[in-house]
Amino acid sequence: MSSETAKPRQIGAMFRGPGPARYLLPGSTGFKLHDPTKNKAPAYSLGIKSSKLDQGPASPGPAYLVPPNITRTGMEGTPRYSLAARTRSTGAFQTPAPGTYSPEKQKYPYHKYPPQYSFGSRTKTGKKDRTPGPNMYNLPGILGPKAVGKKSAPSYSLVGRSKIGGFHEDLQR
Repeated sequence: MSSETAKPRQIGAMFRGPGPARYLLPGSTGFKLHDPTKNKAPAYSLGIKSSKLDQGPASPGPAYLVPPNITRTGMEGTPRYSLAARTRSTGAFQTPAPGTYSPEKQKYPYHKYPPQYSFGSRTKTGKKDRTPGPNMYNLPGILGPKAVGKKSAPSYSLVGRSKIGGFHEDLQR
């Protein structure tokens, strides 16, 4: 046995060294500073000219023609005049009186509930759904001797005969 004492374990935080960001790996996207161990596609092509370019303009057509008064910052700000007559004013705006609404007659005033209107119109012929409902199917049982796809042992009932109504009943009594 030696008289030496065991050395204490060394803590990794006490050592000085390069951190994980010291060794930055090169990227594998782009053309400049590309990782040399990875394959890269060419940044340009030397293909032939397409024959579609020789057929004339390939724009979407006049349906997408931008009006000349539209600029990249919006509509042009010059005033516009017209020779048409001015539309009639409808008069003062009629604001509803305070007693017009009755919030106290609301069905559920403190609860959220779905809207009671729709945006669609009703169909003229009504809904003619020919699919059967969920309770229209009679599925076979999965328990007992009639389980579909499962082998089962033969089942017999061994019940004694009833003395009432049988052929051996004494009807003279």
